[in-house]
Amino acid sequence: MLDFTAEEFKKRLDAIQTELRTLGLPVLLLHAPENITYTSGFRMLGFFMYHALIVPAEGDPILVVRDVEQPAAEETCWVREMSVYVDTESPLHATARALRKLRLDKGDVAIEPYSWFLTLERLRGLEELLPGVRFVDEPNIVRRLRLIKSPAEIEYHRAAARVVDAEVQGAFDASKPGASERDIAAAIMVAQA
Repeated sequence: MLDFTAEEFKKRLDAIQTELRTLGLPVLLLHAPENITYTSGFRMLGFFMYHALIVPAEGDPILVVRDVEQPAAEETCWVREMSVYVDTESPLHATARALRKLRLDKGDVAIEPYSWFLTLERLRGLEELLPGVRFVDEPNIVRRLRLIKSPAEIEYHRAAARVVDAEVQGAFDASKPGASERDIAAAIMVAQA
């Protein structure tokens, strides 16, 4: 189930791809989970494992995902093309396969140098697998786009604020002499329903 409409994700992809073309970058290799989710909808369960989203300046992205996460990706993500890896394989091979499939295994590939998923070891591994690629730092394309909220995002924020207001009121109402932490926690749980 997607958190946003397909149209919302299409607008996000269009904005990213427009920025890539403006900057003369053929592809963006996302590793930051928040940027992958924003762009694809994929809500990963295994934050400790490698994931990537390859966003070409033209065409559809490819999600690089661990095989045990594939069902979650199929459920939460609009991206249909996936490069799946198993635990006995380096996920970098799945990334290289996807870039080759898109014919983007030569020239510039923009990367998020600040992402904790793209370690120096992984970057060196990608450089070894893709000798024709020059990895270049991207100028926070997705991070900047995430700063400006769409009407749909604003409505989600408002809905979340209403839930928090109800929870705080429930905790406030339950906070009386003799009330246990469990009583207050139960009041919060009831309030959010």
